[in-house]
This record gives sequence, structure tokens and C-alpha cells, in this order.
Amino acid sequence: METLKKYVTGKNLQIMTLIGTAFTIMMFIMSSSIGSSTESISSFSDIGGLISSLKTFCNIFYLDFFVVLAATAGYAFRIFYEKDTSLSIKVLTPLNGIACLFGLICFSTIHSIKAGLSGDFASLLQLGDIEGQFSILRIMLLIQIAAGIAAAYFLFYKKNRRIGEEESDKENQEASDHESIVDQVKAYYATEKGKRNIRIGGAAVAVFIVLLVIVNVYESNRRTEIDLTSACAVTFEGVSGNGSANIHCSPDYDHNNENIASFMSNVSYTIDNDGRLENGMEVTLKANYSEATAESSKINPVKTSKKFKVKGLEIAYRDFADIPKKVSNEFEAAAKAFLEKDIQSNVNGLFGYDTITVEDAALIGIYYKYTSYNNSGTAYYIFRTKETRERSSDTSKEVNYYSVILENISSSYKLDLSDESKDMIVDSLSIYEKDKTDAKALKQFTRYHSDVETVKTNPGSEIYKDERIKKEA
Repeated sequence: METLKKYVTGKNLQIMTLIGTAFTIMMFIMSSSIGSSTESISSFSDIGGLISSLKTFCNIFYLDFFVVLAATAGYAFRIFYEKDTSLSIKVLTPLNGIACLFGLICFSTIHSIKAGLSGDFASLLQLGDIEGQFSILRIMLLIQIAAGIAAAYFLFYKKNRRIGEEESDKENQEASDHESIVDQVKAYYATEKGKRNIRIGGAAVAVFIVLLVIVNVYESNRRTEIDLTSACAVTFEGVSGNGSANIHCSPDYDHNNENIASFMSNVSYTIDNDGRLENGMEVTLKANYSEATAESSKINPVKTSKKFKVKGLEIAYRDFADIPKKVSNEFEAAAKAFLEKDIQSNVNGLFGYDTITVEDAALIGIYYKYTSYNNSGTAYYIFRTKETRERSSDTSKEVNYYSVILENISSSYKLDLSDESKDMIVDSLSIYEKDKTDAKALKQFTRYHSDVETVKTNPGSEIYKDERIKKEA
């Protein structure tokens, strides 16, 4: 309680009343500005400025109400605890009390308006008689101005005030009742102390006015920053060289703010060279928006572009040379093994061979074909085999030609290279002449596969003839 007695003095309460009056002056000036703004709205920019001014008005009201509430509590303390019966207390206590009461009546309305301006539109439905509420608010402001004038009079114009801690709470009973206020001001200003206090008071008023101007300028020019690309992720699909991008962006912004939501609904994203992307390429994601809309909505778009490195695209083997050497070597070995297994499968088959021995399988040609519609390739391995075929009635030594076909060659599909693979097919190249040559076999193959790429050929010059030896009964 001693601490309260020390700080809750008449002088301090009068200063607090003047601070509340300064806030009141700010609200009066702003209300005039807001009124003129509502009559000259012609663009989204004007609406944004009006909303900013209203928000500032509400914030100043909160500060003013707090000051009035604190001052009223202080005056009540002086009357009921300190038993202060000075004229200043008798005048300022009811003025602050009435202003506090009217402020309390207006508080819910101001709070609902502030919430509505911040996007909580449901709170606007709770508003009642707005015109009546603002009439009460105007009365509150007028009462505060009256209290401010009285406080200034008691603080600066009375010559004799209490000394020490309660110097500002006492009245000078010896002052002349017939002395005019102008004469009192002149006399007070003639003293060093008077000059100092009046100059301080004038400086304080000037500071308040400057602050008001700064706040209004700041609110009218303040922009909401929205990061457009930091929350963006990009995935890539398709074939390297013809890849495309999938863009996923979720910028953080106030979805309840109608201006911002309207602006964001028209933001689109593009990536340069989309549809022609290659692995390893660095591309730029760009946010596209209307600068005029951003200006009128008081929005400052930041980080409007972001770089990404293309990866994960399928590699298309358009030419056989595009296939890694290690992989193509595995294809060749697998084709030979698959062919030998396929030939062996004819044992005890349709022609009734007891055994088939592949004496040699020589690779004489490789061909390749790329199919763009499914981005895959097909390789053809041409083999010449020397076979010994045994059965109970005869033994034949044959030279045969085959093409082993490997399908679905791509970077995104792992081929089955086992000897039971479903990705390989054996096709026999039939030569009906008695004399067989590698050149005839390759010519017959290309006759039916004219659109293939010739990877390599290694035909021998030798002429081969089949030989059949009958066994004695």
C-alpha cells in the first residue's frame, strides 16, 4: 500500500489523464480521416487503406481504455483510501469514471470490429446498434477531452501545488480568485519552472502528433509479406529429354483474409523448359501473379522463384550406344545362354531327337530398334550354331541361324536375363538352300526388319552344308 501511495499521486494521475486525452485526440483525427476515406473509395487500394486505418483506430482505443481504467482506479484510491478532498480529485474523478463507463459499453463493439477486420467475419454478426455505440464513443471522447483540459489546468496553471510526493494533489488556497487564467499562465510562464513545464508539455503534444502521423503512414503503406515458393516441392516424370514437372505448392497465408485469399487464388506456377527436361538440368520455378492486384491488396510477394535440379527421369535408350557397356555385355551373354537352353528344349520333342549338342554358337550380328510410344528398345542378337542331333535312326550335323530378341529395354525396367526369361524370344532364321552362309542369314533378317539399327555385323565367308548320317539297323 505504501508503494501505491508513493506512485498514485495527484500529479501522476493528472499526467495519466493527459496521456488518455492524447489518445483521444488521435482517435478524433483518425475518425475524420476515416470518414473522408469512406466517401472517396474508388479502388482496392483505398479499401486496404481504410481497413488499416480502422485497425489502428481500434488499437488506439484499447490503449486509451486501459489508461482511463487505470486513472479511474487511481482516483478512486485517492478518494476512498487517502481521503483526498482536493478540487482536482473532485473534478477529475467523475470525468474519468464516466469516460471509463462509456468505454466499457463500447468495448465489445470495438473488439468485434477489430476481429472482423482480421478475418473473423462471424464476429461482425454479433454487432448490434453500431450507430448508437459510436454515439456513446463520441461522448466518451468529449468527456476525456474535458478531463484533459481540467488536468492541464490543475497541472500547469495553478501556481501552488503540493510539495514532495503529493505536490501535484494540493491546490494553492492563497491564489487570487479574481486573477484571470491568462494572467496566471503569463505569471507561471515567467518562472523558470513554468517555462520548462510548458515547453515539456508542448513537446509531448508534438511527439503525440508526430507519432499519430507515423502510425497512419505506416498502416497505410504496410504490406503483408507472402512467401510464394519456399513451401513448393517439385517432382519429375517421363523420359529424360522430354520430362515434365509436377508442382506442389502450399504457401502459408491467412486464408480468412478475403483480399489475400483472392490474390492467392490467381497465383500460378511454371517451370522453364517443362516438357523438355533432362536429368541434371537446373530449372527455375516461377510464381506468376498480378502486380496490380498485389499493390491494391497491400501484399508484398517474396521469394517468387526457386531453383530445382532435375532428377529421377527415365533414361531412354534411343540408340544401342546409349545402353551402358556393362549392361549390353550382360545382354549378349544372356542371349547366348537362353538360345542354348531353347535348343535343348527340342530333345524328345516333335522330331524325336534323343540328344542335341550345340558345338558352337557364334554371334554374327546385333540390331536394335527404339519404340517411342513406350520409350523402350528391342535388341536382336543373330547367332550361327553348329549342332549335332542324335536319334536312333541317324545323326545329323547342322548349321542353323537364330535371332534372340530382348524386349522392353529401358532404364526403368529390370530385364529378366535368366535362361527362363519371359523378356527373350528365339526366332529361327530358315535358309532353304543347301548352301548356307552368314550373309544369306543376315540378308533374310533385314528383309523382314528393315527399320532396325545395325549395331554390328561379323559374318564369316565360309559356306555350310548340313550332313545326315544314317545308322545301321
